[in-house]
Amino acid sequence: MISVVIPSYNHAAYLTQAIESVTAQTDRDWEIVLVDDGSIDGSVAIAEEFSRQCNLRVFRNARNLGTYGTLQRAAELAEGEFIAILNSDDYWEPTKLAQQRAAIEGASFCYTLGQQVDENGNVRPDDQHGDWPRDRVQNLLPWLLCENRVLASSVLFRRENLKFHTECRYSGDWLALIEQSLLGSAAFINEPLTSWRVHSQSTHRRSAGQVAEEVAVREAIWRRFGETDRSKLAHGMMHLAALRVLRGEMASARMIALRAIFLRPGQTTFRRGLAAALPSVLSRRKLWRQDAAISAAPLPKIETLG
Repeated sequence: MISVVIPSYNHAAYLTQAIESVTAQTDRDWEIVLVDDGSIDGSVAIAEEFSRQCNLRVFRNARNLGTYGTLQRAAELAEGEFIAILNSDDYWEPTKLAQQRAAIEGASFCYTLGQQVDENGNVRPDDQHGDWPRDRVQNLLPWLLCENRVLASSVLFRRENLKFHTECRYSGDWLALIEQSLLGSAAFINEPLTSWRVHSQSTHRRSAGQVAEEVAVREAIWRRFGETDRSKLAHGMMHLAALRVLRGEMASARMIALRAIFLRPGQTTFRRGLAAALPSVLSRRKLWRQDAAISAAPLPKIETLG
C-alpha cells in the first residue's frame, strides 16, 4: 500500500483539489494520512468530510510543528510500504502513483517532472528540471550536493529508513533526498505528473529564516561530503557564498568563494567569485539584483546527514 501523507496548513482553498487528485488515482491501493498543523481556515472540516468518503485519516498537531515536523509525524502514523508526499496546495495527474509503483523497483525513491500553477490554476511555463539527468534510473547524489530541483509532492519514498529533519522548515525534503540517495538510485518519470502551486502564502519565498536555513544546510553538506564531487560541490559553495553576501557577511562570503574557485577553477566559478569580492552593495546587485541585505537570522543546527 502507498501512504499519501498530506501536511496541511491553511490551504482550504486548494485542499479539495489535492485530495480529489488522490481519489482519482488509477492505482487504488492507497491511504491518506493528513496531519493538520494548526489551520484556522476550515481545512480540518474539509479533511474530515473526505474521511467519511474514502480511506483518509485526519490528525491534528497539538502545537505548530512546521512542514517537516508534520511530515515526520505523518510518516510515523503511515501504514503503507511506500510514502508519497502531497503538499496541501498541490495536486497530481491520475496515473502518478501507478507509474511510480511500477518504476520504483530496485530504486530508493521515485520522482516525476512537474508543472507550476498559480492560485487560479493557470499553468506557468517552467522547467524546474533544467539540465538535470532524465534517465529512468539515476545516481542523483552529485546533483543534490549543489541544489534541489525535485518537487516534494512528486516523490514516492520507501517507508523503510525514511526520516525528515524536523529542525527544518524549508529544506527538509532536500536533506531526505540526499540521505535516500546514499541508500540507492533514484527512479525518474519524465512526465509532468505533479502540479505545484505558487501563491501569496507559498513557503518557498525568500525570507531571513529561509536564507539562514539554506546556509546551514549547505554548510552541513560541505561538512558531510567534503570533496566527493568537486564540480557540484564547487557550484554549491558558490551558492553558499552568494547567500552569505545576501546576509551581509562579506568576509565569510569571500573566503567561501575562494574555496569554490580552488575546488573548480572554471570560468563561471571565477566570475561569481569576483562578484563576491566586490563591495557589499555592488556584490548584492550583481548576484541578487538588489541593494539591501536580508537580516542575518540565527542559523539552525542541522543534524548529521546520512
